[in-house]
Formats: sequence, C-alpha cells, structure tokens
Amino acid sequence: KQWYQRRVRAGLVCDDSFNMDTADFFCRQAGFRGAKNWTSHYLTDRENKAPETLNLTFALDDVKCAEGAGSLQAGCSFREPVGSHNCVNREAVVLDCQEEEEEDDWRILSAFVGADQDGDYNSTSYGTINLLMYSTRKQRWSNGMVCDDGMTNATADFLCREAGYVGLKYWSNNYNTPDSHTVSEETMRRWNRTFALDDLSCPEGATNILQCSYNNPGEHNCAWGEGLVL
Repeated sequence: KQWYQRRVRAGLVCDDSFNMDTADFFCRQAGFRGAKNWTSHYLTDRENKAPETLNLTFALDDVKCAEGAGSLQAGCSFREPVGSHNCVNREAVVLDCQEEEEEDDWRILSAFVGADQDGDYNSTSYGTINLLMYSTRKQRWSNGMVCDDGMTNATADFLCREAGYVGLKYWSNNYNTPDSHTVSEETMRRWNRTFALDDLSCPEGATNILQCSYNNPGEHNCAWGEGLVL
C-alpha cells in the first residue's frame, strides 16, 4: 500500500500545452493505433466525459510530447511533481483514438457481365457488370453494380478477368450504352440492388480484389447511369 501511494498517480490530463503529437502518444499508450483528434471536456458531448462522481483530479499538467514519443519520461515534458496542476475539470483532455486496422477479407464470389430481359439476366460479353461480394469477418453481403467513379483501364480489365473473360476491350457506363446492354434501373429497384462498389481502383495486372482500393462495399454516392459497362 505504501509503495502504491508513492508510485501510482491516477487522474485526468490537463489540456494546457497539449497538441496532436501528445494526443497520439497517449492513444498509443492506451493500446490504439494513434490519435484521430482531441478536445477538452467543455467542448465535448457529456457522454464522452468522465462522470463527476468519480471525483478524479489531474495526473498531468503542461504535458507535451515529441512526435513518435516512446515513453513519458524520454519523449515528453510535464509539470513536476506528477499530480501538481492549476486546472479545472473543464480543461481535461478528451481523446478520439484510431482503432487498429482490421484485415480486409471481402471476396468477389461472382462477377457477371450482361443485360436484363424481363427482369432476368442475359449473359453477354458486353453490358453492365454486377458483383456478388461477401465478408466473412463482417458477415455481410454486397450485391450490385460497380460505379464508374475513378474508373481506369487497369481496373476495368481486372473486372473483365473476374467475370471470366480474357481482358478488357472497352468500358463505358449505363448513361452511354444502349438499353439492350444495360441492367435497367427498374430491375435494380425490383431486386433491391444498387452498387456493390464505388471508387474502385486496381493496379495493372491485379489478380485479387485485396490488391485494389475501394469504398466500404455497399456505400456509394452514385446514380444508376454511373453503373459500369464492360
């Protein structure tokens, strides 16, 4: 008990001299990847504040850490002795930390190029491409078109190969393609499908969706006419 009283100080961190490098240090100390942002209690919604009933005081004041600091002693300066401060509760630091990146495990289960006829797909080598995707970790499906935002020949070529073809001849979108080669907006509504992917970008010669970047599957800001046609 005597050692604990001498060596351990629990409490808040005051916002005096605080900066993003310091926020990043404390987020990493708490087991996160780093800091997204920081603020003070008086600027934060109450749900993110320490309950007043905890009666916490301040462990640190005037703390300032260098970029990439590895320890409080070696990388930061602060008011001494630890626990001394001139702060009130409204000055307590609130952190918004980054979670560790989780491995992306989305997979393309099927890729289909074609048009619809009376609500059924008509497979051709020229038409709107639709994807069926699944994430085991998230246990989520994403089913629908690919938006043409940021589309390149390398990305379109990857999608053609995913659909079972040798490669790309040409790409366009629903706006600029005859109706006989597109999946109609009416059919997409009836099947409750929109876009599986938006902002898809793949490197030359990509062989797996994990080599590509894209928005979270199912999230998009695209209209029907931006559906990719291959």
